[in-house]
Amino acid sequence: RWSFGPAYDVDCRVTPAETLIALGRGSGVSLLRFSRSDTAEFQLLSDINSAGLISRVRLDDTLLLVGTGAGVETYSISDERSPNLRSTLLTPLSDFAMRESLLYVMGYDDSFKIYSIADPANPRRVGACRDSGGPVALAGNTVFVGDRWGLYAIDVSNPANPHRVGSWGTFIISVEARGNICCVTEYVPDSVLFFVLD
Repeated sequence: RWSFGPAYDVDCRVTPAETLIALGRGSGVSLLRFSRSDTAEFQLLSDINSAGLISRVRLDDTLLLVGTGAGVETYSISDERSPNLRSTLLTPLSDFAMRESLLYVMGYDDSFKIYSIADPANPRRVGACRDSGGPVALAGNTVFVGDRWGLYAIDVSNPANPHRVGSWGTFIISVEARGNICCVTEYVPDSVLFFVLD
């Protein structure tokens, strides 16, 4: 039995033989391995100390991205026992999503930005637009951003020219999207409502 204290975010990479887990907690990330052939034991591979409190962790092949209020740190985890910091993208950060070599960042400074991380050591800004929000989810060519004023749909089909194409609801707490489905939680006085949107 393992105990790591409060966790703020988690992501995993699953293969037929094992699962790699990135557990964000406080200002640190623990990389854990769970082997399917073993008993239900986690193996602690490494601990990483980030520059601030962690809001989001994402695994992508041999990269680990760690979001803090100050930006996004990119680590090479080709050797999972010895993560190597490749770059620090200093940008105000509420949340981010990623797909392939593109990073979609919602800043608390009312800015939405898209960065290329094709070269992880040298992230490059591709496009931006003014918008506000917190939680970020990505489905197809649309990024969904939750805000206290609503859910915003941002068209990212041309990463150099992201722009809002729709909105829905009010006071969005969380958002997850996949395919044609977007799930949101919305705060209303004295309760939280769950919606599944097409």
